[in-house]
Parts: sequence; C-alpha cells; structure tokens
Amino acid sequence: MKYSYAIFDMDGLMFDTENLFVTSFETEVSRATGYRFEREQLKKLIGVNASRTRELFPQLFPGCPVSCDEAYAISHVWMQNYFDTHGVPVKPGLRELLDFLKANGCTCALATSSNRSVADYYLADAHLADYFSVLVCGDEVTRSKPDPQIFLRAAEEIGTIPAETVVLEDSYNGIRAAHAGGFIACMVPDLREPDEEISVLLTRRFDTLADVI
Repeated sequence: MKYSYAIFDMDGLMFDTENLFVTSFETEVSRATGYRFEREQLKKLIGVNASRTRELFPQLFPGCPVSCDEAYAISHVWMQNYFDTHGVPVKPGLRELLDFLKANGCTCALATSSNRSVADYYLADAHLADYFSVLVCGDEVTRSKPDPQIFLRAAEEIGTIPAETVVLEDSYNGIRAAHAGGFIACMVPDLREPDEEISVLLTRRFDTLADVI
C-alpha cells in the first residue's frame, strides 16, 4: 500500500545526533562535573522535550552536582564544536528517501521533541528544510512524547488523518506516541532496538531510511 503523507522524527532518525548527545555526556559533561552519567540512563531522555527532560533529569541522575540546564549547556558547547567542524551528521538513506517521497507527491512533516531553533539549525545545515511542509517542535506543544499531541498537530497541519499517515521514528517514546495517536508506526532503530513492548506497536521495522522506499 502506498501513502501520501509522512511525519518524520528528527534526532536519531534523520540525524545521528542522539549518539553525539550520549557521547557528550559520557565524556565532556562527566569530566566537567565529576559525575558519571550512565549510557542506559541517558537513553531514557531520548524522544522527550525540554520540559519533560527537566522533570526526569534529577530522577535519573540523583546526586548530580549541576542542574539539568547546566549539564545540557556543557553538552551543547561540545556538540556545537562538533557541528562546526564536521557539520550535522545525516543518517544513511535520508536524502534518497526524501527525494523519493518528493518525486512521488508525498507530503512530509517534521515532528521533533527538540526546540524550533535546533530544528531550524539542523535542517539549514543539511539543506533539507524545503522537503518539509510543516515543522512542529517540542517547545510548541504542551505534552511530550509518548503523548501523541505533536504528531496529531502535525497531521492536522498537513491535512491528513492518523490512519493514513506513516510516522517514522527511532525512539521508544516516539513509537509509543505514534501508536497512541493511531498512526502507521514505523521504526528505524538508532541507539535501541525494539523490545517486546515496542515490537507489538510497530507496523514495520527498517534497517535504514533507504529501506523505507
């Protein structure tokens, strides 16, 4: 079956930024704070917006000597230095998939837990902004994934309904949100493979974005 609408997540799906985020905490933020950030705990922050991150941070990292915002500021500097040197890393198959969807008249939206300023920067750096008719960002909704609000708003803005719209995600929270909203939930795993819970929520799992074609 062919679909005319697709909603993309961003970090970890389109750009290899989730791995950089985790690496920044394991190295630079840990060095600067003297606190050891565990990779598995860091993964639990993936797919949630800034306000929800601030709620989860003290629960996941008890005893951390700095606030969530202070830790993220250190991470941001490390990641920005990486982007200045290497550019924002694009995931394999993304450009091919976007070209295919554009050529076949598929309308695409982006729904990311990151703030608008981050999304605009990534898309501009990678020259991909023109592929998306709509952007809905984490600082523009009141509820974070796994709530489906961000996907429902994106679908409304591009004029589609969930049952006829593919959502492409890499994170557990993103898949939970897509399924809760009644979307066609498809996963391209990044840092975490689907477990038993997530597998039953999926319509399809793909190795790369090119496979979505």
